[in-house]
Amino acid sequence: MLQKQFTQVSLPVAPKPTEITSNIDTSGWPLYMNSKYNYELRYPSDMKVASFDGMGVYGKVDAQSDAVYLTGPAGDFVDINIANLSALSPEKLRELFATIPQKDITITAVLISGLSGYKVVIAENITTDFYFVNKPGEHTLDISVAKNSALALGVLTTIKYR
Repeated sequence: MLQKQFTQVSLPVAPKPTEITSNIDTSGWPLYMNSKYNYELRYPSDMKVASFDGMGVYGKVDAQSDAVYLTGPAGDFVDINIANLSALSPEKLRELFATIPQKDITITAVLISGLSGYKVVIAENITTDFYFVNKPGEHTLDISVAKNSALALGVLTTIKYR
């Protein structure tokens, strides 16, 4: 009788994305809708909203116009650019941040309102966290938010594609 022997192989498992959540009730906030790129978000009424021509990540991403910048009274901010990235990966993000020593960059898979993306944190002394959410085959939302800002995090959790 022949016996088959199997070797157990451990394959690396991709970490489960971290869901970005907020305890802030955003249901009564005004709605911003971008009809060109079909995304929307909610923001507190005391935040100022401005549109401008975006520059993308360190000027390396071909960013489109129709970027939006939200600023709050306590230094809270959310900055959204549209980047021409049809494919999004940690490797691509490391290329975009190539001028930063790689040991100072942390990239984490995230879910924002059910959308897959990445959070990029650069060293402890930077006051901004970066989020990237891809609309496959079209573009990427390049989102900068004030680090440790509950208000900015609240806005971030309302972003979704229509």
